[in-house]
Amino acid sequence: MSGRVATAIAMTLALLVVQSAHAQSAVELGRTHSLGEVDLGIEGASISPDGELVIIHGKESAIFAVNSSSPGEFSKIEWNYSSDLVDSSFHPNGQTALIVGDSGTVLRYMREQNMVEVAVDDMFLGQTNLNAVSWKGDGSWAYVGGEDGWIWRVRGIDGGGSEVVPLEGRGSSDVNAISCLPGTNVCVISSSVDGIGVIDGEHEIHWIGGVGYPWIDAVCPTGISNECVAVSTDRTIGIVSINADNPGNSKVYENDIVKLHGIDGQFNGIEIQSESRSLISMAPFELVEHDLEERASYPWLENEDVVMFDPIVSNDRVVSSWSTGINTGWVCNEHWENHRLFS
Repeated sequence: MSGRVATAIAMTLALLVVQSAHAQSAVELGRTHSLGEVDLGIEGASISPDGELVIIHGKESAIFAVNSSSPGEFSKIEWNYSSDLVDSSFHPNGQTALIVGDSGTVLRYMREQNMVEVAVDDMFLGQTNLNAVSWKGDGSWAYVGGEDGWIWRVRGIDGGGSEVVPLEGRGSSDVNAISCLPGTNVCVISSSVDGIGVIDGEHEIHWIGGVGYPWIDAVCPTGISNECVAVSTDRTIGIVSINADNPGNSKVYENDIVKLHGIDGQFNGIEIQSESRSLISMAPFELVEHDLEERASYPWLENEDVVMFDPIVSNDRVVSSWSTGINTGWVCNEHWENHRLFS
């Protein structure tokens, strides 16, 4: 355990929650905030580059624009279709975001208008179920990935419409996540069977290792080294060492693939917390902190403490978390209940 002492402030009443003597976690949950009584089936979220806005999305085209520091301030984005929306990515300029989902759905969220529109006709993507989207560091293209290894590069064109180009050298298993390294045009791919890949500045895919692990997510924290972190459903963590000058020589070293023991849940995703630190989301409700510089993982929010807080919530899947400062932030479960975390 990291040894960090933590409390939490309840969102609705700003009530300080004192950490109990038996708590093992680095943080405690405050009171919950919910959008309503209906199960919204939340699948993902992304935070804007300026850290002020979060786009949350899920089943049957549920989309919400949320104040990152005060999630009680939100708006529901109307979209009269029933696609399940799985992943999203803000453009580096922070004014738009792409949201992707089943049957080739690619939507564009426009921040100024607070609305969405179709960004790519689903026929261009063969109505493929899409799992991943990420913008390159320079914002020139976004990469979109989905079932059966399909990956495209997409961008809007002058006069409306979009340009869509499939990438060569794809694998045969589902692409579950794409994450682009800040400050470079190199992006990391995580797949169900084909391992870890990188996309270089010329849109070429290089498969670099980690074959056979069910990788489901990856992030590239900002820091002094060009490294990314991938996680799998079997509680394995892999470090991706990026060669920014020659991306094809990037590596996933064998000693940088570690399976965590002593936990029972399933990894569900990973989000950046601050600089080299990330938070791994789990099911049932739990968070694990991973420190890239230390090459170490720590309990951050343990399920047994969630059980003490609310047995019903403790069975939920953590969908996403986002940071509002060092050791502070919010965590969201699949039914859209938010808990503020302080350290």
